[in-house]
Amino acid sequence: MFNTVMDVAKVKSIESLKRGLDVLALISQGEGLQLGELHTRSGIPKASLLRILRTLQESGRIQRRVGDGAYLPVATERRSKQHKPARVALADLLPKTLDTLAQAIPWPSDVAVCQGLKMRVIDSNRAAYGPHWRRTVIGAEVEMIGSAMGRAYLAFSRVDVRQNLLQQLLGRDGAKARKRDAILAELESTRARGYGSRDGLYPGPDADHGKQLSAIAVPILVDGVAMACISCVWSVEAASKADILQRCLTHLVRHAALLGKSLETG
Repeated sequence: MFNTVMDVAKVKSIESLKRGLDVLALISQGEGLQLGELHTRSGIPKASLLRILRTLQESGRIQRRVGDGAYLPVATERRSKQHKPARVALADLLPKTLDTLAQAIPWPSDVAVCQGLKMRVIDSNRAAYGPHWRRTVIGAEVEMIGSAMGRAYLAFSRVDVRQNLLQQLLGRDGAKARKRDAILAELESTRARGYGSRDGLYPGPDADHGKQLSAIAVPILVDGVAMACISCVWSVEAASKADILQRCLTHLVRHAALLGKSLETG
């Protein structure tokens, strides 16, 4: 016989495993950490850190976001499947969806969710479209009324949610309130055609891109209600809206529907 406590006490720990678990713990705490951030927080040399990250990816513990290369935990590392919030589940599905879209359509896509009175970009595949698109918009706050994603979200949100947002955005009096009828008409049109269009006067979160951009967006519906939106962004100098609708809209609608179905079925 042997003394289990004494036996365990004599065994040396595996330092590389400990470092890997430390890195996994850091990633599990955030909404996406890049290599430099992980290096700073962990103190692990980048060469060793890259090996750890590759091992964690290959073992299915983490994934890498398309838009900015940040590392994210997979859902099972954060909470059980039964208690996984829709936004967490969506974040897990987006890398594959955005990668597929990058291969299917000639212009990049962003995904955003409602946060307060703005739409917040949570992922993007812009980095897949060359160096002139590499400025990340992940984390950017997008105007609700002027943006394609905001309009799609408002048009397909619950009536009470839409009314509450518009009340806060427009108020009861003043110039903005007088625009209510025009905005409601635009939202009705958005719902009828199935996608939102960026207002021509709204520059979007990419005003410093160097060229004038526009966007369309479709809702990601869960039980018939928008919980997020996915867009296609393009240069108005290089393509017309008609061309975008012909080449890209079907792909956006299909992938939004697949995402919504996956979220509904868990």
